[in-house]
Amino acid sequence: MLRDRSGRVRIIRETTTYAGLVDAAFHQIRQAGAGHPAVVIHLIEAIARIAEHTRDAEQAGALARHARMVAAAGLRNAEEAGDHRDIQRSLARAEKVIAGRAAESMAA
Repeated sequence: MLRDRSGRVRIIRETTTYAGLVDAAFHQIRQAGAGHPAVVIHLIEAIARIAEHTRDAEQAGALARHARMVAAAGLRNAEEAGDHRDIQRSLARAEKVIAGRAAESMAA
């Protein structure tokens, strides 16, 4: 809520959250790319790179949720065992980065 100098509410607006931004950034790509293992792997890797810059556990959690959703969609659609292994490896690397950043932010 935005208030004037006397304290009266003048504007009510929705604020964007980090999780909302992450949802907007990744939902459609995940949905469109779920059947393409290379897209899935690159998207998980992009999430891991973004996670290197997280500032708190909430941000890390939002990215972890998306990494898991992307991996699950990719695993459901991938037919080759090698694709499954590559997706799982990418997810494991991303989760390691995310967990490390979450731990660092809690220690700070």
